[in-house]
Amino acid sequence: MSTLQSLQQALFDLAVTPDPAPFVEGPEAWARTRGLTPADARAFETQAARLLVYRDLVRFALEDPLPDAYPITHRLLTGAGAWEEAVSAFLGEGSLRSPYYREVAPAFLAWVAETGWGTARWPFLLALLHWELLELELQRHPDLPPPVDLEASPTPPPRVVPDPPPRNPPHPLAAPAAPEAD
Repeated sequence: MSTLQSLQQALFDLAVTPDPAPFVEGPEAWARTRGLTPADARAFETQAARLLVYRDLVRFALEDPLPDAYPITHRLLTGAGAWEEAVSAFLGEGSLRSPYYREVAPAFLAWVAETGWGTARWPFLLALLHWELLELELQRHPDLPPPVDLEASPTPPPRVVPDPPPRNPPHPLAAPAAPEAD
């Protein structure tokens, strides 16, 4: 792994770890455990306060779309005191692999489907998340045909994963494509 990749991985680890206490207790030692050079590890020590702000901003950006995508689930889990636990587990397990912000909500649904998180306590959780995501997609794009792999029951492995291209339609005021020359 290159130095840049090691730095990127260390910053990602800091952002998604559920408990930053080991970093807070010794940023330089924490950085060394991730294979960073001594100079980079010292930089983690001197910039610890800024890196914790970075962590909070990244976590906020990753968590922010979830309550909007899953308002009923958010209310249910918040009322039960489990929302923060769910989001922290989702981020901590590294389930988010896409570089696109729009994939956070579908990745959360996929994570619950794959891990079964919370389904013992709330057997309907997967179906609720599935329905809320589909409702959101239908509100955003009511004229698109329904997904071809839509199942009556959202059990893994078949589950709807919205196709990214229709989720980013061209701007309505964009100029039409020029006709091809013969």
